[in-house]
Amino acid sequence: MVDVVHSNFLVAFFVRLGTTSIGLFVSTAVNMLVFPPEYSKAIHKQLTILTQQVYQLSTQVTTALLQGETERATQKAALLALQKQLALTTKLVSFQEKDTFHPFAAKSSFALAPQKAQLTALTRMVYHLDNLLALPLVKPKWQQAEQQQLLQANHALLTAQNQQVYHQNLALFTTQFFNEQKQANDTSFLPVESLLLYEIIALYQQLPHLNQQAIEKAP
Repeated sequence: MVDVVHSNFLVAFFVRLGTTSIGLFVSTAVNMLVFPPEYSKAIHKQLTILTQQVYQLSTQVTTALLQGETERATQKAALLALQKQLALTTKLVSFQEKDTFHPFAAKSSFALAPQKAQLTALTRMVYHLDNLLALPLVKPKWQQAEQQQLLQANHALLTAQNQQVYHQNLALFTTQFFNEQKQANDTSFLPVESLLLYEIIALYQQLPHLNQQAIEKAP
């Protein structure tokens, strides 16, 4: 606190004005020179781990359901852990996005855009994995040849290295979905087979956003 002579109001005014100006100048300089927390490395690491885990769980869940396996306790536990990691990564991205106002950290907002797109794709895939694990415990009524064809297409989608392979196998699932619709006796609801195929299609539509270097971005 700066002592002032209260009888001299003009001097008191300038003294207070000076001390306030010095405080504003110092605080502004500190805000400009002290960088905000940097989360980009942590976000990149989390997204890499999440992508690997989503691929692994997608393989387990879709393969098991296509084969008619109905044991899901382990997969649901893995999904719950994945959802927690996803929530943590979402917070980190939010923190990093809020800190881009800094004059010397503004460029980081450009690097954050692809990370946000990847996070969105992962969030959608986790959503569809949750839907798959919530399907009724009923084995699909497919012929052996149909089941084997879908299993092969499922593996091809998860390991696709180019746009042609990706779209060919996704089209196979789509064709099978419409075939199931045509064969359904009651059109008022979707059979388990159709629900399964629909969620798998929606799940794999996010793959190009996770691996844009290996799979060309879908149109």
